[in-house]
Amino acid sequence: MFFTPTVKTMPVEKDVGVGYDLSSNKRIVKCSAFVQDTTALTINGNIVPFRAFGENVLDNTVQPYTGKKDMYLLGWTKEAQVTLTQEVPAPMTILSLTIEMELA
Repeated sequence: MFFTPTVKTMPVEKDVGVGYDLSSNKRIVKCSAFVQDTTALTINGNIVPFRAFGENVLDNTVQPYTGKKDMYLLGWTKEAQVTLTQEVPAPMTILSLTIEMELA
């Protein structure tokens, strides 16, 4: 039985000294996922590439990847959350997630 795994981060809060500002717009510029033996991953609806095009590439299966995968994201939101999913039944292990942000 296959199910779609979903990992969603907590909203990012801006520290203003005497508390947190949840109403300001924020933008996640880049998301870096450190993965182990992973062949498919989607970050905020964007498919992360695990192979480059070339001769006879599409006839072979995707090889498991261990390392860092970067995804540049667009858009401003108040929540600034990252959602990781996988649409195909394949191995996926996320070791850590790092984001770079811009604050309004």
